Amino acid sequence: MKKLIIIGAGGFGREVLAWAKQSHEHGREWTIKGFLDDNPDAVAGKNVTAPVLGKPSEYQPTPEDVFVCAIGTPAAKQAVQESLAAKGGVFINIVHPTAVLGENVQLGAGVILCPQVVVTVNAVIGDGVALNLQTIVGHDAVIGKWCQISPHCDILGYAQLGDGVFMGSHAVVLPSVKIGANAILGAGAIASRDIPTGSTAVGIPAKPR
Repeated sequence: MKKLIIIGAGGFGREVLAWAKQSHEHGREWTIKGFLDDNPDAVAGKNVTAPVLGKPSEYQPTPEDVFVCAIGTPAAKQAVQESLAAKGGVFINIVHPTAVLGENVQLGAGVILCPQVVVTVNAVIGDGVALNLQTIVGHDAVIGKWCQISPHCDILGYAQLGDGVFMGSHAVVLPSVKIGANAILGAGAIASRDIPTGSTAVGIPAKPR
């Protein structure tokens, strides 16, 4: 049986540990091996049984290992996932049992779908994307690699997010709006028009600042 290693033992990593234990695959396809984190004491005092196995940069994957990355910063997540993949690391998806997937949804590798996420139909979710609690992805939306989507976000029909986008809690991307790569959409912002690459946009309507 495979052994799951979660990269990042911070708050989101501990959440992902909980969701992984509740997934259908836990105990059937893999069990929990532990975390990788630069801080060896990352879970100290948190009543977490999964150990910190070492630093991501120093870890050599074994044939039994499978990985998921729970780092919340898109650029750091991309760097770690690509580095371990280059050493032969295999990334799997964590899909909570309460997540809902419609027809013709494409998921990349290392995707995390937290509780009560809904992805409707004909949506594309890239490698390393994390969709946090109660986020909704509408029909025909495209989410690029490494995006980090906070709780309670809405990405509506035909919206497009470039690689490495970060969305704060309760942010909304309206239908057919495009968010450029590495952009940040602040908490509560509503993107009613395209947001340029690398910009930070806040407010209603969201405007780059």
